[in-house]
Amino acid sequence: MTPVEEISFGWATVQALITFAIGIYAWIVGNRAATTKEIHELRMQMANLSAQIEHMPDQDVLAELQSAVARIDAKQQANLRVFESMNANLNRINDYLLRKP
Repeated sequence: MTPVEEISFGWATVQALITFAIGIYAWIVGNRAATTKEIHELRMQMANLSAQIEHMPDQDVLAELQSAVARIDAKQQANLRVFESMNANLNRINDYLLRKP
């Protein structure tokens, strides 16, 4: 090989190494940008979840709600017994009026 061929071979190698290094740098920077974007999205999701959790009822409120529902159920059962009794009385009155000559 002549010295000129050696220099051109060396120059092509250096050029390929520089191109390779630039490619790797661009890939790393691209991955970091995606990671930064993902971190930002996760932080936004955490902020939204924190805001939603602040508005959720705690254990005391849920216990109070459960006891209120139990009281309403008991009242509804009492009303049902009263209505069944009234229905029986109305049926007797209806039968009496239907049989009355």
